Amino acid sequence: MRLEKLVADGAGVSRSDAKELIKSGRVQLLDGEVFLDGKRLEAEEHLYLMLNKPEGFVCATEDKREKTVLELLGEGLSRKELFPVGRLDKDTTGLLILTSDGAFAHAVTHPKKHIFKEYELFTAEPMTAADSEAILGGIELRDGTRCRKAALSIDPEDAKHGWLRLSEGKYHQVKRMLAARGNRVEKLKRISIGGLELDAALMPGQFRLMSREQAEKVFETCGEN
Repeated sequence: MRLEKLVADGAGVSRSDAKELIKSGRVQLLDGEVFLDGKRLEAEEHLYLMLNKPEGFVCATEDKREKTVLELLGEGLSRKELFPVGRLDKDTTGLLILTSDGAFAHAVTHPKKHIFKEYELFTAEPMTAADSEAILGGIELRDGTRCRKAALSIDPEDAKHGWLRLSEGKYHQVKRMLAARGNRVEKLKRISIGGLELDAALMPGQFRLMSREQAEKVFETCGEN
C-alpha cells in the first residue's frame, strides 16, 4: 500500500491532503509502522463515520432536488463511496452512520437484528403514562400495523419532552406511534443505535471517523427475537 493511501485511510482525509501531511513532516515511519503527529495509523479496509445530522438534509448518496448528507463531508470523503446506514427523515436530526462497508450496513439494517435505537422527542401535546403503557404493549398504528413493544420515558419536568427506545425501523415510525395516540412529534433526534451513542461534542453537521471496533458497538444491544 502506498504511503499516501495509508495516511488517507488512517486519518480519514483525501489523497491530496495526505500528500500535504507527508510533505509537512507530520508523518513518520518507524519500524515499518506509520505515525501521524506521534499517533500510529491503522489502515481500515472500509471507512466508518459518525455524523450528527442536521435538519434539511436527506439520507441519500445523491438527489437532484435536495441536499444530501454526503455534502456535509467535503470533497475528499464524499468521493470515497460512502453511503448512509439506514435513514433519518429530512427534518430528523442526530446520530447517522456513514460507511463504505456494505456487509456492515446490511447487518445493521436487517430487520431480524432488532437493534435498539433511542430518540429524543418533543411533542405538540403533553405525553401521559397511558401513552407509555400503550407503546410498551406494542401499539397499533392507524393503518393497523402492530409495532413491537417499545419504551417511552417522559421528562417529569416537561411532559412534551421524552425519549423513545425501539427495536425496529418502520417508515416514520416514531411519528406514527405518537400520532396513533393523538399527538404530533415536533422535533426528533436520534441519540443512540445499539451501544453506539452520539458524541456530545459533535455539533449539527459535524462528523468524526470511527474504527471498525467502535462502529460495531451498534451490535451490543439488540431486542428480543
